[in-house]
Amino acid sequence: MVSSTDTNLVFNPKLSVATQYTVRAYSTLLTNCDDTVTANVYRVEIVPSETNICWKTNYAEFKLTPESYGGSGGFSWTNTPVGLSNVVVSGDGRTFSFNPRESVPGAYELKAWPNNLPTCFGIATAKVIHIEITPPVTNVCGKSAVPVTLNLTPESYWNSLPVTWGGTNGLGISGSGDNFLTFVPSNSTPTSYVVTAWAGTLTNCAAAATVKVYRVDITPSETNICWKTNYAEFKLTPESYGAAGGFSWTNAPVGLSNVVVSGDGRTFSFNPRESVPGAYELKAWPNDLPTCFGTATAKVIHIEITPPVTNVCGKSAVPVTLNLTPEATGTACLSHGAARMVLVFQVQAITS
Repeated sequence: MVSSTDTNLVFNPKLSVATQYTVRAYSTLLTNCDDTVTANVYRVEIVPSETNICWKTNYAEFKLTPESYGGSGGFSWTNTPVGLSNVVVSGDGRTFSFNPRESVPGAYELKAWPNNLPTCFGIATAKVIHIEITPPVTNVCGKSAVPVTLNLTPESYWNSLPVTWGGTNGLGISGSGDNFLTFVPSNSTPTSYVVTAWAGTLTNCAAAATVKVYRVDITPSETNICWKTNYAEFKLTPESYGAAGGFSWTNAPVGLSNVVVSGDGRTFSFNPRESVPGAYELKAWPNDLPTCFGTATAKVIHIEITPPVTNVCGKSAVPVTLNLTPEATGTACLSHGAARMVLVFQVQAITS
């Protein structure tokens, strides 16, 4: 909007197109008697005016709008606070770019102005969003009832955007917030999880952490095995989980013969016939988390009578005793706590 009188001309810069004007004044009585002046209408507007930028990208840029005008002096830019990496201002001063991946997460005010009129500036806000989960790898035992918490790192910045946690189906979640997720291992399905977190709608800027819930249960948990058999085995339950590291086994005390652990570590077998009679504790654990073990008890029962052949005279009144051999199972297997094995002797008359 322009208005004028014989002595002045008034215009509104805000309503004017930003550019350089030549203003001429002359007498209507003598048109060649004039004077000219230059009026520069500067304008600086930045796009986008505000945006969230994922730290995983290598390039981000802000531009001056086509309507922005800085005259022949060009433009200058600054960012506050410091922390943006690889800042580049284009030769014409109309583009400001930086590397989000190498920048410090946070909010930055960008400011641009024409060098000929620094007080006529435009501003924009760049928010470098960085979500990172700690610890990056969590190994827990599925028998534990102690809650486990994943947190966002102190360096994370999400600009008060709501944080969404994903990949948690099967975890026994007991609590969550923008900066934490808590679960109970004993309420979780044993397996490997990739837990993710992202801010707002920036799903492409999600952080990830690995959670492995281990579990080892052996079946049968306790059994009596006759020494006359050549093969006995214990297996891990289908729910047992050891990840890629597999499983290891031990037995205590020593005395089991021909012990074989299957290639996948899920089966433990031995030969009772060649084993020392007694009770054995079997122990299995995931190699990645040895403290998360399962136990079972194998009892090798051995009954043998001595002497194997007894010849006596039927006229004798002297008692004759048959005994179990010292190699028989003995107290270790015949008696366990309050329960005691009962031996039954059967005598059969053989006539010819």
